[in-house]
Amino acid sequence: MKTNSKNSKKSTNTKKKNSKRKNKRTKIKKPLRIVIVIAVVSIIVLLTALIIYNVKKSADNAKIQSNINSISDINVLLKNGDNSTWDIVSVSCDSGMRWSENGQEHSANPGELITFSSNRPTGTVIELAPTEVDGRFTVKNGSTKKGDNYPGLIHLHYTSNGLQVTNLVPLEEYISGVICSEMPSSYGLEALKAQAVCARSYVLSKGGALGYEEAGAHVDDSTSYQVYGKTWASGDALDAVIETAGEVVIAPDGTVADTMFYSTSNGYSQTQKADKFPYLARKYISLSNTDPLKEAKVLTDDKVIDTSKSIEDAFAIYIKNQDENALENGMQYFRWECDLDMNAGLDKVKEAIVSNYTSVNTTKNDEGNVKLELDDNMRKHVLDASHNTLNKNGFGAFKGMEVKKRSTGGVITSLSVEFENGCVIINDELLIRKILGKATDSVTLTGNSKKDTTSLPSAAFSFTPVEKGYHVYGGGFGHGCGMSQSGAKALAAEGKNYKEILKFFYKDCDVLREE
Repeated sequence: MKTNSKNSKKSTNTKKKNSKRKNKRTKIKKPLRIVIVIAVVSIIVLLTALIIYNVKKSADNAKIQSNINSISDINVLLKNGDNSTWDIVSVSCDSGMRWSENGQEHSANPGELITFSSNRPTGTVIELAPTEVDGRFTVKNGSTKKGDNYPGLIHLHYTSNGLQVTNLVPLEEYISGVICSEMPSSYGLEALKAQAVCARSYVLSKGGALGYEEAGAHVDDSTSYQVYGKTWASGDALDAVIETAGEVVIAPDGTVADTMFYSTSNGYSQTQKADKFPYLARKYISLSNTDPLKEAKVLTDDKVIDTSKSIEDAFAIYIKNQDENALENGMQYFRWECDLDMNAGLDKVKEAIVSNYTSVNTTKNDEGNVKLELDDNMRKHVLDASHNTLNKNGFGAFKGMEVKKRSTGGVITSLSVEFENGCVIINDELLIRKILGKATDSVTLTGNSKKDTTSLPSAAFSFTPVEKGYHVYGGGFGHGCGMSQSGAKALAAEGKNYKEILKFFYKDCDVLREE
């Protein structure tokens, strides 16, 4: 009996131990199961998000590719000096050319110059084609050569405005005609690649919109769009076009970026377009993290802001000196000076206001302000409302000028010019440069070289009163938005590749190659 009792106790103790071990294992397994379930769910969520992201990215890329692929040819209006029309145009082709008019076929021998007058019915279009596919055209206005080596086709459009001449070319041929017309070939391969991608992106960002509807032209060949046909790509420049073929800058919203560019900065890129295109944000063009104007504690953001004395004083100090940390420090247009003679040059300044008023007084700037406006007193003295023109003799004597608004990168975007009979407010950086440029005939550049001019290099300047007007301290060349070409050259010299250069200037953008 005792043996059975002992066995029974042993059995009971063994069961209890086994039960404890089982409970312990169960307690261990439950948290482990929870961790495994959470991990599996997390992986499923991440995979789902990744699939959705890739699907969306593919859709966005397909949309971008569709937009890019839809524009294979660019039609460029060839300007006749500052005019968009021609009285006569003379054309030749090195391979010979052919055309059709009034149902009759015509041809010309290689190099034979054919002259076309503007005396044809409105709506007439004549297409000049090379006898051989790689033939190149020369275009002249009488004996004055407009340009040569134009590829593609030459079209003569007889519009309501007169004879307009266009050059229809494949996109990549267009880029070959822009790259060295806009950037010196000596800037280096990576800078030239950045310029090629910029030029391509800029024209494609227009989405095929026509700048000249009757002529069917997307752009013209001047600085109003991109300079084209002045110099044709060769060497590194041609390699840059070929090696980046089809590549564009893509904005954060998935569209092709409006890749504005200009010659030289004053140390900063400008913000005039930042509200519309956030990627054209203010940028201190340096590899240093120290921003002089922000260090002066006068800036609160990177947008265009109303001026204040503290901002004016800080910018005046900055622009009067070189900036050792700036990438373009020491370059020709990084700093410049000139004198505005508001006595001898006053008539030219008034004439510039009068001539620009009729063309821009209803045009608004990026902030929605009329580019050239008159205060109430000035309107009474100079405005002929019936003809929407100004009387130069109504301004009176020059009194002074004042900055009303300045970009946080330094460009003046609104300037008040005061006369005896009221004020003219110029709300456009280019107009400020054009109008005040009439009061000087030259600027002194970095290194004390002089350059003749009728327009100020940029609107990034400060001014100090002198006996005859103002002494101007300025910096940069161009509007200042987007990529500085001199800055791109400097970045390339620092070892940056073209994609790094583009991402430096275009905030949060990427570079995509056409598939």
